[in-house]
Amino acid sequence: MKYELLFLNEQKYMGIKTKIMFKDHDNVDFARLQKDVINAGIKNLDPNQRFMAMDSDFTEESFSYTPLVAVSEFDGDDFIRYTREEGEYYCFDVKIKDLGPKWFDTCIKFIEQNGFQIDREYDLEYYPEDYLSRIGDNDFLYSEETIQIIFKKKQLFI
Repeated sequence: MKYELLFLNEQKYMGIKTKIMFKDHDNVDFARLQKDVINAGIKNLDPNQRFMAMDSDFTEESFSYTPLVAVSEFDGDDFIRYTREEGEYYCFDVKIKDLGPKWFDTCIKFIEQNGFQIDREYDLEYYPEDYLSRIGDNDFLYSEETIQIIFKKKQLFI
Protein backbone atom coordinates (compact mmCIF):
# COMPACT_ATOMS: atom_id res chain seq x y z
CA MET A 1 0.00 0.00 0.00
CA LYS A 2 1.43 3.38 -1.02
CA TYR A 3 1.20 6.50 1.09
CA GLU A 4 2.69 9.96 1.44
CA LEU A 5 3.14 12.27 4.39
CA LEU A 6 1.49 15.69 3.98
CA PHE A 7 1.73 18.76 6.16
CA LEU A 8 -1.63 20.54 6.39
CA ASN A 9 -2.45 23.85 8.03
CA GLU A 10 -5.29 24.34 10.48
CA GLN A 11 -8.60 24.78 8.65
CA LYS A 12 -12.21 25.26 9.80
CA TYR A 13 -14.99 23.16 8.28
CA MET A 14 -18.75 22.83 8.65
CA GLY A 15 -20.95 19.94 7.63
CA ILE A 16 -23.90 17.64 8.23
CA LYS A 17 -23.48 14.39 10.20
CA THR A 18 -25.32 11.20 9.21
CA LYS A 19 -25.25 7.88 11.07
CA ILE A 20 -24.54 4.95 8.72
CA MET A 21 -25.00 1.27 9.55
CA PHE A 22 -22.12 -0.85 8.22
CA LYS A 23 -24.63 -3.35 6.78
CA ASP A 24 -26.11 -0.50 4.68
CA HIS A 25 -22.79 1.02 3.58
CA ASP A 26 -22.92 -0.15 -0.05
CA ASN A 27 -26.45 1.24 -0.51
CA VAL A 28 -25.73 4.75 0.83
CA ASP A 29 -25.62 7.57 -1.72
CA PHE A 30 -22.57 9.39 -0.36
CA ALA A 31 -22.53 11.79 -3.34
CA ARG A 32 -26.06 12.92 -2.40
CA LEU A 33 -24.98 13.49 1.21
CA GLN A 34 -22.10 15.59 -0.09
CA LYS A 35 -24.37 17.58 -2.41
CA ASP A 36 -26.74 18.19 0.52
CA VAL A 37 -23.99 19.88 2.53
CA ILE A 38 -22.67 21.78 -0.51
CA ASN A 39 -26.19 23.15 -1.13
CA ALA A 40 -27.05 23.75 2.55
CA GLY A 41 -26.32 27.47 2.48
CA ILE A 42 -23.31 27.36 4.78
CA LYS A 43 -21.85 30.85 5.04
CA ASN A 44 -18.23 32.01 4.74
CA LEU A 45 -17.14 29.25 2.36
CA ASP A 46 -13.41 29.20 1.68
CA PRO A 47 -13.06 28.30 -2.01
CA ASN A 48 -9.27 27.95 -1.70
CA GLN A 49 -9.54 24.86 0.51
CA ARG A 50 -10.47 21.30 -0.41
CA PHE A 51 -13.72 19.52 0.33
CA MET A 52 -13.41 16.82 2.99
CA ALA A 53 -15.55 14.24 4.75
CA MET A 54 -15.04 12.68 8.16
CA ASP A 55 -15.80 9.16 9.37
CA SER A 56 -16.16 9.04 13.16
CA ASP A 57 -18.19 7.68 16.10
CA PHE A 58 -17.31 4.08 15.23
CA THR A 59 -19.20 1.20 16.86
CA GLU A 60 -19.42 -2.46 15.89
CA GLU A 61 -22.55 -1.72 13.82
CA SER A 62 -22.21 1.87 12.63
CA PHE A 63 -20.22 5.05 12.07
CA SER A 64 -20.99 8.70 11.39
CA TYR A 65 -20.30 10.25 8.00
CA THR A 66 -19.89 14.04 7.86
CA PRO A 67 -19.27 15.80 4.53
CA LEU A 68 -17.42 19.06 5.24
CA VAL A 69 -16.99 22.35 3.38
CA ALA A 70 -14.15 24.69 4.28
CA VAL A 71 -15.10 28.00 5.90
CA SER A 72 -13.16 31.10 6.85
CA GLU A 73 -15.11 31.36 10.12
CA PHE A 74 -17.85 29.49 11.92
CA ASP A 75 -21.29 31.04 11.42
CA GLY A 76 -24.55 29.22 12.06
CA ASP A 77 -25.62 26.69 14.65
CA ASP A 78 -27.34 24.20 12.34
CA PHE A 79 -24.12 22.52 11.24
CA ILE A 80 -21.35 20.38 12.71
CA ARG A 81 -18.15 22.35 13.28
CA TYR A 82 -14.77 20.73 12.78
CA THR A 83 -11.27 22.20 12.86
CA ARG A 84 -8.62 20.19 11.07
CA GLU A 85 -5.50 20.48 13.18
CA GLU A 86 -2.22 21.69 11.74
CA GLY A 87 0.29 18.90 11.37
CA GLU A 88 1.42 15.90 9.42
CA TYR A 89 -1.06 13.44 7.93
CA TYR A 90 -0.56 10.00 6.41
CA CYS A 91 -2.26 10.08 3.00
CA PHE A 92 -3.51 7.03 1.08
CA ASP A 93 -4.94 7.25 -2.46
CA VAL A 94 -8.08 5.21 -3.13
CA LYS A 95 -10.83 5.09 -5.75
CA ILE A 96 -14.23 5.71 -4.19
CA LYS A 97 -15.59 2.47 -5.68
CA ASP A 98 -12.95 0.58 -3.67
CA LEU A 99 -13.58 2.48 -0.44
CA GLY A 100 -15.43 0.61 2.26
CA PRO A 101 -14.94 -1.45 5.42
CA LYS A 102 -12.71 -4.01 3.64
CA TRP A 103 -10.36 -1.30 2.29
CA PHE A 104 -10.16 0.33 5.73
CA ASP A 105 -9.34 -3.02 7.38
CA THR A 106 -6.42 -3.46 4.93
CA CYS A 107 -5.26 0.12 5.49
CA ILE A 108 -5.38 -0.11 9.30
CA LYS A 109 -3.41 -3.39 9.18
CA PHE A 110 -0.78 -1.66 7.00
CA ILE A 111 -0.60 1.25 9.46
CA GLU A 112 -0.17 -1.13 12.41
CA GLN A 113 2.43 -3.28 10.61
CA ASN A 114 4.49 -0.16 9.86
CA GLY A 115 4.22 1.24 13.37
CA PHE A 116 2.53 4.49 12.35
CA GLN A 117 1.10 6.36 15.32
CA ILE A 118 -2.23 7.88 14.27
CA ASP A 119 -5.35 9.38 15.79
CA ARG A 120 -7.81 6.47 15.54
CA GLU A 121 -10.94 8.42 16.57
CA TYR A 122 -11.65 9.46 13.00
CA ASP A 123 -10.35 9.45 9.45
CA LEU A 124 -10.71 12.13 6.81
CA GLU A 125 -11.54 11.89 3.14
CA TYR A 126 -9.54 14.57 1.31
CA TYR A 127 -10.93 15.40 -2.13
CA PRO A 128 -9.16 16.80 -5.22
CA GLU A 129 -8.83 20.58 -5.49
CA ASP A 130 -11.41 20.86 -8.30
CA TYR A 131 -13.94 18.46 -6.72
CA LEU A 132 -16.54 21.09 -5.77
CA SER A 133 -16.63 22.46 -9.31
CA ARG A 134 -17.07 18.99 -10.84
CA ILE A 135 -19.51 17.16 -8.53
CA GLY A 136 -22.53 18.75 -10.23
CA ASP A 137 -21.41 17.98 -13.81
CA ASN A 138 -23.55 15.55 -15.82
CA ASP A 139 -20.43 13.55 -16.78
CA PHE A 140 -19.27 13.24 -13.17
CA LEU A 141 -18.72 9.61 -12.10
CA TYR A 142 -18.51 9.61 -8.31
CA SER A 143 -17.39 5.98 -7.99
CA GLU A 144 -14.43 6.56 -10.32
CA GLU A 145 -13.03 9.50 -8.34
CA THR A 146 -9.68 9.03 -6.62
CA ILE A 147 -9.49 10.66 -3.21
CA GLN A 148 -7.07 10.54 -0.32
CA ILE A 149 -7.82 9.06 3.08
CA ILE A 150 -5.80 10.95 5.65
CA PHE A 151 -4.94 10.09 9.24
CA LYS A 152 -3.41 12.59 11.64
CA LYS A 153 0.09 11.59 12.66
CA LYS A 154 0.39 11.61 16.45
CA GLN A 155 3.17 13.76 17.79
CA LEU A 156 5.37 11.79 20.15
CA PHE A 157 6.91 13.86 22.90
CA ILE A 158 9.95 12.70 24.78
